[in-house]
Order: sequence, then C-alpha cells, then structure tokens
Amino acid sequence: MQELLDKISLLERRLDDVLKRCVALEAENATLRERVVKLETENAALRAENADLRARLKKDSSTSSKPPSSDGYRKPSAKDRSLREKTGKKPGGQVGHPGATLLQSAKPTDTTTHIACTCGHCGKSLEGGRVAGSESRQVFDIPPPPPVIIHEHVGIMTECPFCHKITPGAFPAGVNAPVQYGPRIKALTVDIVQGNMVALKRCAALIESLTGMHVSKGTVMKFILECAEDLEPWRKSVLGMILKSAIAHFDETGIRCLGKLRWLHSASTEFLTLLHIHERRGKEGSDAGGILPFFTGNASHDCWGAYFRYLNCSHNPCRAHFLRELDALVRDRKGQSWAARMKALLLEMKKARDKAERRGKRLVAPIDILLFERRFDEILDLAFAENPDKSGRKGCRVAFNLATRLRKLRDETLSFLWNVNIPFTNNQAERDIRMVKVKTKVSGCFRSAIGADAFASIRSYISTAAKNGVDAFKALVQAFEGKPFLPQMQV
Repeated sequence: MQELLDKISLLERRLDDVLKRCVALEAENATLRERVVKLETENAALRAENADLRARLKKDSSTSSKPPSSDGYRKPSAKDRSLREKTGKKPGGQVGHPGATLLQSAKPTDTTTHIACTCGHCGKSLEGGRVAGSESRQVFDIPPPPPVIIHEHVGIMTECPFCHKITPGAFPAGVNAPVQYGPRIKALTVDIVQGNMVALKRCAALIESLTGMHVSKGTVMKFILECAEDLEPWRKSVLGMILKSAIAHFDETGIRCLGKLRWLHSASTEFLTLLHIHERRGKEGSDAGGILPFFTGNASHDCWGAYFRYLNCSHNPCRAHFLRELDALVRDRKGQSWAARMKALLLEMKKARDKAERRGKRLVAPIDILLFERRFDEILDLAFAENPDKSGRKGCRVAFNLATRLRKLRDETLSFLWNVNIPFTNNQAERDIRMVKVKTKVSGCFRSAIGADAFASIRSYISTAAKNGVDAFKALVQAFEGKPFLPQMQV
C-alpha cells in the first residue's frame, strides 16, 4: 500500500513539473507569436517602403511631373513617354497638307547665260547654230557679309541774326553719342543670345562673321540690359492684359543664379507670356509676379499647393499630371485596377470634350456628363477599397494620396466637361518655360540677378511675339526703336 502511495506522489510531482513546463512553453510560445507578428508587420512595412522606393527610382518624365531633363541617360521609350493614342495615320505629311518646298523665283536677283561652244555629240563648233531652247536652274544663297552701314548725323550750328546766339540742330531720338550702335545690330545680337540661346562669346564671334564688325562680350551684355530696360512699360501692359484674361496658365521651374537655387515663374495665355524670377517657389514667389493675387479668371496649373491658396480665382488642375501618375501606378504597382480604369475614363472624357468643341458646343451633353461623374465616383470608391490605409500597410500610400487628391478636386477636375474652353492640360505653361531649360543647358546658370531678370523680360517678349506670328528680330528692332510690339487684347 505504501509503495502505491509513493508511486502516486511521484507521479503527482512529475505532473506538476509537466504543468510548469507547459506553462513556461505557453508563455514562450506567446512571446514568439508576438515576435512573429511584429516581424511580419515590420516585413510588410519594409516591403511597402521598398516598393515605394523602387517606384520612385522608376519615375521619369513619362510617369510623373519631373522634367525630361531629369531623365539622364536612361531615356524612356517613345511608347512609355507618350500618353497619346495611335491614330492609324502614317508618319509624315497628311493628305491635304500644303507642304513647303523650294520653288523657282519669277524675279531672280541676277542671271548668267551659259552657251555651248562645241557640239556635245560630234565635237564640231556651234558657231552660227540655231538656238533650239533653254533650261533654267536657280541657286538660292546668301550674299557675302555686307559692309557696315555708317549713318552720320550732322547737327548744323546756326547763329541768330537778332541775338547772335548759336542754336544747334536737333539730333533724332536715340542718337545720343558721338559713336553708337544702331537698333538692328542690337536686335540681331539679342536675338542670337536670348532667342536662340547662344553663349555670349560665340554670339560675338558670329556677329563678326556676319557683319565684319567686332563686338565684345561686354557690349553684348550691354545690349541685353538695354533691351530689358526698354521693355519695362511693355511688361506692365502685358500684365494688365493677362489679368483681364478668362483663362491663364501658371507654372514654375528651378534655375541656378549666383550659385543658388532660384525659381522662374510663368504666367501665360495663348497669345501672351510673362516670366519673372524670385528666390521662392511658393506663394511669395507667385505674388511677386503681380498676377495671381488679383487674377479672377480660371487658373490652369499643376497641383502645387501654393496655387490653391489663391481664393479669388477658379482652379483648373492639369490632367496630364494625373494621367502620368496613374500610368505609373498601372506600370509599377500591383493591385491598382482602379488606376487603369481612371486613366481610360479621363481619356474618354477628353475625346467627348474635343468632339463637342469641334461641333461648336459650349459643353458636353449634360446626360453624358452625369454618366461620367457617376463613373468617376465609382472608380474613386474602388481606389479607397484597394487602398484603405494611407500608411501603406493595407495598400499603396501613393495611390491613396492620388485618390484623395482626385476626390478633393473632383469638380475642378471635371470642369472641362461643362466648359470646353477650359484646357485639358497645362501644356501651354510648360511650353512657355521649356526654353529656360535650353538656356540652362547652354550657360549652366546665371552669373548675376540682373542678367537673370533681363532674360525673363526678353524671353517674355520674344515668346509673345512668336505666339502672335511676329518675327523675333523685327519685334526686337521695334523694341530698340522705342515702339515695342504689343498684341491686341483677345476677347
């Protein structure tokens, strides 16, 4: 009996040991489970961060608002770069295109007659032979550099027969020094530097090749600053015209000046361009242009937050930026089916808008607009279903932010359906600042603030002239003559 009790006691002690070990194992298991959950969470976060960083590395000018100059050596293919759909047309000039070719002139500058002396067949003399016809060939070329025209103005001193005092003859306006350059040589120089982005030294060499007249780099810069000063009244006139416009485009881009980052701001319409440079990119920089604080029309721009701080105007976000962001989600992210649908919808709405514009309508058919709006909202609901958490743990943070922006700007994004005059993109502003990037590629940076401001003024003038079909050289001659070209106000 005692032996049985001893066995029972031993078994009870062993059971207590097993229970204690079970409790310890359960505690250890709980700790390990917590670690697994924590590691899985960290792993998911790292995967999301890795995907986000990889997507950022893949971004280029075709999938974001980055400029083409930032693409580096890895240029996107034409298929990736363009958001345009195939039209089915063959490359080159289309049927009905007028074309342009070199044609013979009815009034040649001079004519040289060529007569054969011997027969090309038998070799005998052609003297006394009958003229059987003629063939004309014309060569178009430029004359050799012409000599510089030196126009001398002589002011005659006349003595008054009554008071016997001397009165000098008055010189024309602009003739201020014993020796000076005329408006055409100044205009040509400024056009080469600011219109065609040639460096100062090469411009001086080119002027000497074309005219035979030596011009120093300092003289070239003097012409540029003089032109910018003469254009100050013109800038004020154009500023007033943009303020009265129904639609204006705004954009900004970074430049280097005196070794520091500066921002070139653009305000433009179909017929006007006005650029200015400021130290700030945001509202302070835009305010310095003197347009956005007082503009009451429709402001077309990208979604840079500073623009939405202007409450006196309506806003038109660039849908090309949305399309590029959506395209990036389609190409580089998984589980973003809404992005492809939204991209297709925006392009479909653009087609409907273009069709209404061609037919002379003021807006897309209201029933179509309502259907478009319903589909737009449904796709956004799908976007938030696929990306419910902006932190990225349960979706894509970039996708969540884009969907949030589209919902917040819903009415502004769809405004072009209700008014076909509202542009679908902000390409006008991007075209107007494109030559700034060409300038920075040529010169690298501006070496003085006054030179940068002069560039902004002269580029504004040249761009405005080009939009109105006026040759840059002729417009610059007018500016140096004190009568700068000013376009008519477009209603």
